[in-house]
Amino acid sequence: GFSYTLAQTITTGFIAAQGLTTLNTKIYVSSIIIYSYCVSGAMGSANSILTGRYKGRQDYNSMIRMNNQNIRLSVFFNFLISGILYIFHIPLIRLFTDNPDIISLAGKIMLLDIIVECSRAVNNILDQSLNANGDVKTVLSVSVCACWIFSVLGSYILSIKLGMGLVGIWIAFIMDELFKAISYLIRWKKDGKKEQNIIGFLRKIVKKHCINFFLKKKREKEKKTP
Repeated sequence: GFSYTLAQTITTGFIAAQGLTTLNTKIYVSSIIIYSYCVSGAMGSANSILTGRYKGRQDYNSMIRMNNQNIRLSVFFNFLISGILYIFHIPLIRLFTDNPDIISLAGKIMLLDIIVECSRAVNNILDQSLNANGDVKTVLSVSVCACWIFSVLGSYILSIKLGMGLVGIWIAFIMDELFKAISYLIRWKKDGKKEQNIIGFLRKIVKKHCINFFLKKKREKEKKTP
């Protein structure tokens, strides 16, 4: 939304202030790492549809089990793809430039980005699952807070004040994604326990009424029997 776009514009301003080499490195790296989260992004979209379907059926155990499985798969694919991209970062960056400073800086950023992508994998699954589960306020509040506290303020402190440059900005991105991942996991576990408690409560009610119904029928049958 608007908040994310504005935050990204401000962060890009911090990067541009570091010089042309830093700005070009960010552009080249971003053009490559976009492939790291293609699989997890697609999984998140599909997962949200199935989450809504399971919720509509009130099959909460299947919903929770599916999401936990997809989180693991998503983290695995993001880690695998981002790791491969890091291993081949030199020939990949040389598709854009032969500048040794850019290649060296890009290597550091793409190594850090492995952590970003593993955290992003969790977020790609859970933010859409929480939305499908009706927990839109949590996703919105967590994403906005993380965006401005870590991506913007953290980038300013680490890159400008502490002079860490683009590395500092990527560390801020790591904190952003990790904060969201941990927050979503905590919320998802609470939602899962709540749904399971609802299931248990409904089962107790059904069981109680079924037992009472059959006992009543048995008594009526015994009364009619001479």
